[in-house]
Amino acid sequence: MKFCSNYTHDAVTAVELKKKCRYHKKGGQSFTLDAIAPAGLCLDAFHIAYPYCLTLLYDGDFNASCHRPCDANRVIIQCPRGKMKMEVARIHLLPKTVKTLKTAAEKAFKKLFYPPDVIDYKIRIKIIEAADGCPHKPGELYYMNIRDTNELCPASFDAVYPFLGVKDIQLVHCPDHEGILYELTRRQE
Repeated sequence: MKFCSNYTHDAVTAVELKKKCRYHKKGGQSFTLDAIAPAGLCLDAFHIAYPYCLTLLYDGDFNASCHRPCDANRVIIQCPRGKMKMEVARIHLLPKTVKTLKTAAEKAFKKLFYPPDVIDYKIRIKIIEAADGCPHKPGELYYMNIRDTNELCPASFDAVYPFLGVKDIQLVHCPDHEGILYELTRRQE
């Protein structure tokens, strides 16, 4: 994989699990930089796309915001280096009648029990423009990790990302207060 930035770390390892989650069931699981974001997608691009992916995943709508062009299921954003534009889109997986039943069941569970996290979308990142020097080409498709345990949890990726270029950082906590402690392994220089 080509990276747009210079990273001083080359692996992220879940060293302590205070609580299991849908992505990490056991400690010691290690991820190379190629497996902490959608395979093949530049880490800088995914870091920028992640908040939009999360918003769409949990039924957010960009219609009322300053993001244009957009609609209820997609938004166009630009990578932080200005060399590429991406479309982040919500892809519905369930037929409308099933989704209506699922939504009703979720509302009932929210009132009676702990709210369920039943995701019925795929979140797609599509490269729509790429300038010279960008490792991507228009038309490339990537999908946000929603259940794959062979890839780092997207929320943990967002927590770890700012520290991948910092030499004196070694441990990073996942965003969940009862979650996982990650060790960043330094690249051998």
